[in-house]
Amino acid sequence: MSSTTESGEKKGGRKRPLPEAEGEIDESNSGVEADEELEQYDISAGSGRIIRILTDPLSKKYTYNVGNSIWGASFELVNFLKDYRADFRGSAVEIGAGTGAPGLVLWSQGARVTLTDQKQTLPFMNMNIALNTTSRAYKKEKPRSSDIVAMALDWKDHDSAEAVLDARGPFDLICGAEVSYNTSLHNPLVDTLLILMGNRNLRPSKGAECGASSPSDVQGHSTEVLLAVPLRDEDGDLIDLAASKGLSATLATTYPPSPEHESKVAIYSLRLDN
Repeated sequence: MSSTTESGEKKGGRKRPLPEAEGEIDESNSGVEADEELEQYDISAGSGRIIRILTDPLSKKYTYNVGNSIWGASFELVNFLKDYRADFRGSAVEIGAGTGAPGLVLWSQGARVTLTDQKQTLPFMNMNIALNTTSRAYKKEKPRSSDIVAMALDWKDHDSAEAVLDARGPFDLICGAEVSYNTSLHNPLVDTLLILMGNRNLRPSKGAECGASSPSDVQGHSTEVLLAVPLRDEDGDLIDLAASKGLSATLATTYPPSPEHESKVAIYSLRLDN
């Protein structure tokens, strides 16, 4: 198992843009055995809290899945949540969670969190949940392990999105990092966001590439969506599509290129138009 130094440098590897770790994890009570085939990251969640993430980028142990690695924009979403949403204590869902780093940061702050991704990613998400919920990694009182779960979510399946909403909603916050790379999934992704925000009336698009959903279909709960989006043409198209479906986007901040992402990364805050 690889490890990182406190400055965020993976031993034997290149510099990682991790927040500086501020505490220590009790190795004797992690609940997950060390595995030399997996890479390990210790990430500061602020106020002396640390989350530990295991990844399998070379698919040595787990079947190949894009969720087996921490994507570059995830590091910046972690930074943003730690710096600008440190007081968040509501209900959150992470989409395309993969290893679950941003969601685990929110959980460590005291939020009620649901990690979601494709069904085949569930074992990976559950491994990282178990690693953190059974570890004495915190200087302050650790959040209750019941406050974080993993659920399968297929953006193309409205029923799976409604199942997540029924089981864990309503949500105050939806977050996702680098979920915009596949343009063929932009439409179902935006529909999934709308469902998780409370829209029960979405129907398949008829004669329009952008779909037929409307903000008037969404009821009640006020939800913020935070997306960490690399500033590439195909990624920006997702924000334009969201706007066409009634979501207004505000650019919260932009992070410069780093060893983990060649392009700039923007953090967008999206809400339903009034």
